[in-house]
Amino acid sequence: MNRLRITSLRRRYGLSETRARLVAELFFGGAKNG
Repeated sequence: MNRLRITSLRRRYGLSETRARLVAELFFGGAKNG
């Protein structure tokens, strides 16, 4: 998981660490893994 991407997500949407991680998993992890 790309930490920089998570950080940018948190800054943009004001998310908490866990929620940003979950969102990143859905958006990027899900897309990569199909």
